[in-house]
Parts: sequence; structure tokens; C-alpha cells
Amino acid sequence: MKLLADLFTPTSGQILINNEDLREIKHEDYWAKISPVFQDFSRFKFSVGDSISFEEKTGVDEALQFSGLPDLNSELQLGKEFGGTDLSGGQWQKLAIARAFYKNNVELYLFDESNSALDVHGEKQLYQKLMELSAGATVIWITHRMTSVKLSDKVIYLDKGKVLGFDSHENLLKNENYASLYREQFE
Repeated sequence: MKLLADLFTPTSGQILINNEDLREIKHEDYWAKISPVFQDFSRFKFSVGDSISFEEKTGVDEALQFSGLPDLNSELQLGKEFGGTDLSGGQWQKLAIARAFYKNNVELYLFDESNSALDVHGEKQLYQKLMELSAGATVIWITHRMTSVKLSDKVIYLDKGKVLGFDSHENLLKNENYASLYREQFE
């Protein structure tokens, strides 16, 4: 995911974005169009608002609403070591997601296990909001949870780095291994 976010350069091969080698695209132009949430997201010990954006604060409350934190005050100081509040794992994850939702004109959302600390309700809410916000954008979601696959246009089914399938969820259910994995998560 960090290769796709252009944080690292591939040591072999290439990444094509609309048939153009990512190495040939100006970093700043590309970064302006993407919004990633990594599994090792940063937990900034600033105010909630500054944790989302250091610049313009217009839209911070809306991003908090979309990410499932409507009651979190953007002025609230984070980090007990600074006299602030500490958040739960799920709240920190939602705050990282709020950073992704805050950004405008996104063409590519990258989510790397960004639902791992969310409860079932929070995860469902996240998917619904993401569907609203991502109209016209591409969303790449890496997850071990199968709850999101039904919402996806296409699913890449991987095992040990090998692509075992690339199709809709409905069509992949015809693959016994995929179907078994899907059923295991709901039994």
C-alpha cells in the first residue's frame, strides 16, 4: 500500500496509474489526489482539529461526523502527557479515517486494515460513509474482514501474496476456498 501511495519506490517492476509509470508522475500532484489510511497511522497528540488538519479548519467537524466521531470537540487536546484526553483504539482509528475524509477532490482512497479496531456498528457506518464520499473515486481496501466485500465492485482474493481470484464477490463465491473463508467469518 505504501508503494501505491508513492512513499517508497519499487525495487523492481513498476506501478502504472492510468497507464503512466508512477515514477514519472510528480509526487506533489499525485499526493494531492490520494488519501491513504495505513494500519500504522499516526496518533498526533495535538488538538483533535490539528490532528486532522494544520491548515483550514472548515470541514473538520464534517470529517469527524463522517468518521463516526460526531461528539468529539475539535478543540479537545489529545494525549494525557499534555493534559489532554486519550482515545480508545477505535477512536484513534476513526480520527485517522477523519483525516482521509477531510481531504477534498480525492481520486484514490487507500485503506490498509483501517477497520481493525472498529466494532461492527462502527465498521458498517464507515462503509456507508465511504460509499457516499467516494462516488467517482477509486477505493482500494486491504482487509482480513469479509464484511466489506459485498459492497465492492471487484475483489482481489490473495493467499500468501498470490492472486487466486479477481472478480465480483458473487462470482468469487463459486471458488470453494473463497466461499469457505467468507462463511468462516460469519459462523
